[in-house]
Amino acid sequence: MFDCKSKNKRIIAKVTELGLTLKPGTENCVKNFAIIHLEPSPIPLSKLEHTLRTGEPAFDHIYGMSFFEYLNQNRKLREIFDDTMDEYAKLANTSMLVSGYDYTVFNHIVDVGGGNGKFLIEILEQTPNAKGTVLEIQSVIEATKKAIEESNLQDRCTTFVGSFFDVIPPNGDCYILRNCLHDWNDEKALKILVNIRKQMKPGTKLLAMEMKIPDGTEPHLYKEVDMHVLAHFAGRKRTKADFESLFAQSSLKLIRFVEFKTGPMSIIEAEPV
Repeated sequence: MFDCKSKNKRIIAKVTELGLTLKPGTENCVKNFAIIHLEPSPIPLSKLEHTLRTGEPAFDHIYGMSFFEYLNQNRKLREIFDDTMDEYAKLANTSMLVSGYDYTVFNHIVDVGGGNGKFLIEILEQTPNAKGTVLEIQSVIEATKKAIEESNLQDRCTTFVGSFFDVIPPNGDCYILRNCLHDWNDEKALKILVNIRKQMKPGTKLLAMEMKIPDGTEPHLYKEVDMHVLAHFAGRKRTKADFESLFAQSSLKLIRFVEFKTGPMSIIEAEPV
């Protein structure tokens, strides 16, 4: 981060190329990513044993509430988290999730748990004949509306307030679920998928976008991420077989994994059985 040299008994320090990634506006900026991993993220990992013994997220055990409840009570941290997701999207090259799939075949794209809406906005900018809906909870929806207004897509993109555990917007012919399933254990992930399945008509597509971890016990970066997810949410990253099982239990037929040479994300394409 910093390069220090001694000159005439004085210490001269300068920011290195790596350190510049903490400066807003620079390429591959990770400022917000660093902040969110300083507070509150590191502490739950120190209590991972609690999750392994009880199944309860270590985060909930420490803070007395879930990670997302904690964000909702800390507006500034919520904004930092949303910005972190934008930074992660660039680092993980999630632009491939937009350019690497043909969305022009859809008329109504619903982004389930779509955050600030920027991902769906990027898709709609490339699919001028489609309309979109972002499903998000009340505490997030104002940021979503703001992003839609700034994009001048109000005529084609709307918001829908609610939790994917309770309600899914109807009449979509494409449902996107990006970086959501890993936040939940199999029981809750199944609940989300079943709720989406109820709104899917023949020909409707579900596009789940997730990291797919490799089988076996060999060390892997994605498995380290899996430990973070476990400590914070009692969630999990999943293998191909895990996804196949989860989708089958939801009356969804897994069609294919769309994988990319750059970036860790895959598109898991499914349709109703």
